[in-house]
Amino acid sequence: MMRSISKDVRWLSFGFLLIFFGFDGIQQYITIFFRDNGNTEVGLISLSLIYGAFMLANLWSPKIINRYGSRNSLLFAYSVYSVYCFGLLSKLPSLIYGLSILIGAAAGLLWTAQNSYLVRASRDAEYGKSAGFFGTCFAIGAGLGVLAMGLLIPLAGQELSFGIF
Repeated sequence: MMRSISKDVRWLSFGFLLIFFGFDGIQQYITIFFRDNGNTEVGLISLSLIYGAFMLANLWSPKIINRYGSRNSLLFAYSVYSVYCFGLLSKLPSLIYGLSILIGAAAGLLWTAQNSYLVRASRDAEYGKSAGFFGTCFAIGAGLGVLAMGLLIPLAGQELSFGIF
């Protein structure tokens, strides 16, 4: 199966595996992280801002992707995910809220660009296999991230675990 899937689809899929290994691991524990640091509402507000910005960003992300290309949009969005994750360690609500809006907007670019890139990178007869491979990599990354974070927190503590992810 791997030979029939293009190299670009494999890279895209591996990139999403890594991004969502880290992000989903953090996302599942963010409210607990801030509760334990005395800011109970920060995690919930952060997630609300992320998904609100994500919904709005989907309205204009196709125009940006048309202008800058799906590959450049993906690279930008990948970077924003990293900045958000590191920004959580600051524990500064105003910074985290700003980064939450930014990552939500980047998520709109990420998912729209992913769809565009996946179709363009797939061979005509391999759309289903490419989409299945991508979906599998994404799900494996997200699931393993949550499990790994759950195992790491008791061993290394929340702050170090978030820093690693």
